Amino acid sequence: MENCFANKQATGNYAMATGVPLGTPIVVEDKDKPNVMEGHGTTDEVLQHLPGSNSALPTASATQDPSPTSNKKRKRASGLTEEDTIQCRNMTDAMREIASAINNTCHAETHPDLYKAVMDLIVFEQNDRLAVLDYLTEHKAKGFNFVKMNDEVRQASFKRILKANPDLL
Repeated sequence: MENCFANKQATGNYAMATGVPLGTPIVVEDKDKPNVMEGHGTTDEVLQHLPGSNSALPTASATQDPSPTSNKKRKRASGLTEEDTIQCRNMTDAMREIASAINNTCHAETHPDLYKAVMDLIVFEQNDRLAVLDYLTEHKAKGFNFVKMNDEVRQASFKRILKANPDLL
């Protein structure tokens, strides 16, 4: 909250989406600087009406400054300090590590009898058996169920896997 009010982010005309100012903005930088509410004029217009400034401010076309930054928009200052930015970055890295740890907790091993269950189906060619073995190794839950099936159902499942995945061959 302190950052929002110190940077005048919550004190503009549209801070509450009502179009009514929330109050007078807090002056943080300098007491002599005028307060400018959002939409109530630019700093150039306000600086012209300051007491003690009897000269008009030069316009961008009258200045001899060839710098390319004269026509660019002003960047907003970040509301976070450098320490806050580092802390947010560290928390983001920690969350990414947690997410990758959760994603890597999947079961990495296949059923020990999967190879025997697939290779014992001598009715099918060896290339077909190897392709289905690779498929069942990648899809571990299907591999566990394949091992639990009896021989007739296993052969039907083998045919079904080959038919559903023609790219295996």
